[in-house]
Amino acid sequence: MARSDPRRVASLDFCAADHGGVEVVLGVHGESPLIAGLTPSRLAERAEVVRRLALRAQDDDRSSFWATGDATADDALLAVEALRALVCRWDMTHVVGPLLTSLGSEPTMVLVDGRGGLPEFSLRQTLRWGVASRRIAPAAAARIVPVPVWAGQGADLLLDQVDTGALPGVRPEQLVFAIQRPPGGAETLLLALLRRFGDPEVCAERLRDLLEAPEDSPHHRLVATALRQWDWTEALLVELRARATALGAIVLDTIASSQLIDLFAGATPDATLVLVAHQDARGVHLADGPVPLPALAAVLARLRRIGHAVWGSVDLGVCHANAPLNLADIVQSAGVPVVMTSGTWAHCARMLGCWSHALDVLAAAETPPSLPRLLDAAWWAQCRSSTGL
Repeated sequence: MARSDPRRVASLDFCAADHGGVEVVLGVHGESPLIAGLTPSRLAERAEVVRRLALRAQDDDRSSFWATGDATADDALLAVEALRALVCRWDMTHVVGPLLTSLGSEPTMVLVDGRGGLPEFSLRQTLRWGVASRRIAPAAAARIVPVPVWAGQGADLLLDQVDTGALPGVRPEQLVFAIQRPPGGAETLLLALLRRFGDPEVCAERLRDLLEAPEDSPHHRLVATALRQWDWTEALLVELRARATALGAIVLDTIASSQLIDLFAGATPDATLVLVAHQDARGVHLADGPVPLPALAAVLARLRRIGHAVWGSVDLGVCHANAPLNLADIVQSAGVPVVMTSGTWAHCARMLGCWSHALDVLAAAETPPSLPRLLDAAWWAQCRSSTGL
């Protein structure tokens, strides 16, 4: 186990109760005390916010970071973040606050069902919201290291590693980034023009017409916003590549399905994979097209059966990777013990920005931190640089 990981281990479970309620149980030191009882009426309040969040977030640009300078786009993003904050506030009040009280001041690794137990529940995101909103002290959040548990052979291995104190560390020279940028506003606009006009030269001419429209026109704003998003993501990718290369990590900024399979076939238990890609109903979108999840699951299961080694840690910057029977379940079932996701909605630029900070943390680390601890340290660094907390 990385030296920075807590020695005390707890588990957070959500259990069905009578009349549609939910009991929140914290397992620690062989005991499982009830820390919260969630009534159906309380859960209905939360469900309504989650429903509104899903409607808003499904239209959010997956390639975006924060502000783009366009009032309409920025207002939409702020609306999504406000709804996420409402979910976190509810979770802090009814789940995470009682958890912190029960755990006290001793640092603790908390094992959590990767699917959260409640829709859109994330112990890690709620702790971060608590710090950013000054509901809890940074030191209180830093004492908790959430670790998601998904399914299969990798989940069993993770529990063994926790018990024996051997959670794998992230080493920059054994770190691989596999990045297939999702289609953002610029790509979507160009594809729409190409479908309409067919001829690339006509598309380019039409794009110039849109850019030359008055700055306050919706057409000009659409193109300018899309290009700003593209430029921002490209700048983050250049920065990540430079930092990663300096530390000996590998960055693949486009990846085909055969390359992804080769990465899993050649993995080692001490190595870490970061996968960033778009996913929809057709599968995970790579350079040669979407890969259906059942096909990917079958390949990884075959590699496991014939004895190929697996990654020690995988970070999935892929939308919906945390859903049941989705990518996180598939990867951990293939034998990977530590599997992290970005929740229901992943953002390419946010992943790139977070990992740039993570590489700075790795460069300064005396011993390799575990992936959960590293991502938390990267968020702290990012938070301090932007807010001074």
